[in-house]
This record gives sequence, structure tokens and C-alpha cells, in this order.
Amino acid sequence: MTDNIILKSVGGFYYVKSGDEIVECKAKGKFRNLSLSPVAGDVVDIEKDGTTAVISKIHPRKNKFLRPPFANLDLLVMIVSTVDPAPNFLVIDKMCAIARHKNVQVAMVITKTDLAASEQISRIYSRAGFPVFFTGRDDSRRLSALKELMKGKLCAFSGNSGVGKSTLLNKLFPGLNLATGDISKKLGRGRHTTRQVEIFQTDVCMVADTPGFSSVELDDDNHISKEDLPHAFIEFEKFPYRRERLPYKTGSGRRGNTFVQIRKLHSVVSKTKKYKGMAVMRKRCVVIGSVEPDIEIKNYISPGDFVICADRGWIHAKNQGIQPDMIVGDFDSSPRPMAEEADVVVLPVVKDDTDTYHIARYIVENNFTDALFCCVLGGKRIEHTLANIQTLLFLAQNRINATMIDSRSSLIAVSDGQITLPDMPGKYFSVLSLGESAKGVSISGAKYPLDNYDMKNNYPIGTSNEFDGTDVHISVKKGDILVVITDKD
Repeated sequence: MTDNIILKSVGGFYYVKSGDEIVECKAKGKFRNLSLSPVAGDVVDIEKDGTTAVISKIHPRKNKFLRPPFANLDLLVMIVSTVDPAPNFLVIDKMCAIARHKNVQVAMVITKTDLAASEQISRIYSRAGFPVFFTGRDDSRRLSALKELMKGKLCAFSGNSGVGKSTLLNKLFPGLNLATGDISKKLGRGRHTTRQVEIFQTDVCMVADTPGFSSVELDDDNHISKEDLPHAFIEFEKFPYRRERLPYKTGSGRRGNTFVQIRKLHSVVSKTKKYKGMAVMRKRCVVIGSVEPDIEIKNYISPGDFVICADRGWIHAKNQGIQPDMIVGDFDSSPRPMAEEADVVVLPVVKDDTDTYHIARYIVENNFTDALFCCVLGGKRIEHTLANIQTLLFLAQNRINATMIDSRSSLIAVSDGQITLPDMPGKYFSVLSLGESAKGVSISGAKYPLDNYDMKNNYPIGTSNEFDGTDVHISVKKGDILVVITDKD
């Protein structure tokens, strides 16, 4: 093991293992000027500045992760639970691809094998070529082999919140006594017990527990070019013949579908926008719901859109010749699609989130900027439409530009913000409060303007407004509003 390694950072202080002692250090100001921040895992030089120890040099890094902040990793141990929370294969495979792209070895540990079957998860990753280990409440099979793999390396344990990272580390190294937590039944994921990256010295290796994640982005720090992406999938190294067998367009099995999704998520760009002087790539998700379509859906799909079908929506997509990227649902009212249709995510029938709301969470967690929902309005059950409007509000509150449409209407939620509508002859628009009060609502450029009006949800003053030959500007200072655009005839 190397001396002078940063174990953790807290509040601007860095705790450096130097020989047999832990030294509290500050970083020299020159690092700030170089836009360089020390992180856990960095090998550093330290010196005294009066009575204070300071980090004077950061040695060249083998690799670096931004989220969680970590450097010089040798082995990433991905923790996947059989249940509570269920595996998110797209997120897992993204993390594996990022690690391999940074020349980090990856191993998989399947936890909670006493609660649910682990064979499917094991088969996916062992066939791909990853070393796979298992553990459950009373089952520590092959953990000695995992410790042997970790020997002499700088390792990090990573995975979704609640998969049991800290619990597993305590099993492997009982002296750590790391805090553990329960699963939130409401959210279906773990409560964070690890708040920061911290490296621990053990008898066989140095190992880090990391904060749980629910999403991973292929952003600037984790950028993988399209040319390099195949090499970030272990199959292409372990089994070179698969390079030609794995279709790029339709995928082959779960890992194949994930590979295609990552390629598409990474390259989905409809246009760019400026944010604080920087170009930000926009990516849009199109969601097809279960309501019988009254539009030609494919006319609303652009090249590069990521298409998700909610439950019975996959049948509407198939009938209109649309290839979805993902199908999500409990399939209580429709046949379950075959795996070759797309990556299929099966949800429990008894749950808190609707299928559409589950997809909305996915949209937020995967940093989409725009979303279009088709086949989610109307239908036989009005409460589903109302629930979908609540989902639209959730997206607006998370700064997603989302719209729900049918053949006659478009719905847009606005939260503490503004929207501009182009002149649309032959249409009405209405502005309604989605909360008890929407403060400071203003409408300009319309036949019936409003100025800084406090709109209540028990008085529909904003119904049936009209365009007046120019753009209409709608804003709300504080609160949530629903903008509804409908045909006049």
C-alpha cells in the first residue's frame, strides 16, 4: 500500500494516511487556481505550514471518478440486491462500463440471496465474464474468494442505496462497524447511511464505502465515445467473436439491450441550449401510455428520441410500427411483452407509484431534458388522467420540459417559472392553479391578460382564454399552474 493517501475529506479538511498515522490537512490554494480538487484515493505530498499540515502535491492519477469523488481505484465491487431494491440493470451496466473505460477491474456481488432468487442476475453477469459472488443474511458463500480478489488493491464498494454495501463490508471486515439502514417501503430504495467516500485500511486491502446512487450519467467526466463504448463492455474482451454477433440496433439479451440503450442515451441530441454560458445537450423521452391512441404516434417521434412504453402502450407501438427502447409496467391489463420487443421492466402490481410515475422517475434520474407523453389522457378511468396530470407536475417541479397530448389537447405544467406559446389561431388555452394558490400569475399577449394575479384552485378564472395574433407569455412567481391548449371545434 502507498503512504500519503487521502482517506476522506470533510468540510475542506483532508485526512491523509501517512505511515501509521492519520494527518488532518488543508489543500494549498494553488489547486483551486488549477481547478484541481484533492479526492479520496489521491496519493499526495504533505508539508507543514506553521502548525498546519497542507497538501502540496497531487501525484498523477490512474483514474478519477467525479460521482462519487474517488481516484486511483483498482477494483470496483458492484453490489446488486435480488430485491428491495430490485436491480436497475441500466444503471448497473452504465457504472460497469464507466469503470472498465477507466481501466478499473469490476466484480459483482449479489446480496439478499436468502430473500429472492439470484440465478437470473448471476447468469447475466457470469456469462458476460464478470466474477460473481453471493451473500445473504445467513449465507456467506465465496466471500473468502472475494477477499482474495481484493488483496493488495484499492477497492470501492458501489451500488444503489439499500443494496447492502455497508452490511457486506461489515461481514468481510467486522472491525469496521459501519452504520447500516433499512429500505424505505414508500420509495422502494434505501436510506443513505454512507454520506461520503471514506477509505478504510483492512488486513488485506484498502477499501471504500461509497454513497448509494439511483442514476449514473455519461457526462463529461464519464464520457465514453461511441468508438470506445464496445470496449467498455467486458463481453468484447472476453469473447471477441461477440463483436459481430451483438446487433447495435436491436440488442441481444438484457446486456445487449442495455448496450443499445447506453449508446442511444449517450447520443440522444435534439438541439442544444445555453446554460450559464455552456452548451448543454438536450435529450427527449417519448412515452406511450395505455389509452387507445387517437393520433399517429410516429409523427411525433424524432430521430434520437428515447421511446418508453407504459404497460399496454407497447401494443400501440407495435401496431404503429414503432420500436420502443424500453417497456415498463405491471401488465395487469395487458399481455407481458417478450424480451425481444425491448428491455422489459416488470413492476409489482401492488405498489405506490403508477407505471407512468415510475417512468417519470426514470426520466428525472437519467437527466432527460424533455418528455412527450402520448396515450395518457382520456380513457375509461378519469382518475388515471388526473394521476397523469399529477405526474406532469412532478416533472415540471424537477425542471423537465414535459407535455401530454391527444388529438385535441396539449397539457403543460409550469412550476415557479414561465412559458411562451406561439400564436395558435383556432385554439383556446386555459391556465389553472394546480395547488391551493399560485402566486403572481401573469398572462400577456392574450385576449384576456392577467397581471401578478394570485390564482386559487377553487376558482377557474383562467379558463378559455384566446390567442390575439402574437406570442402569449405566461408566468407564475410561486406555485404550480397547468396550461391546457385545446381545439376550438
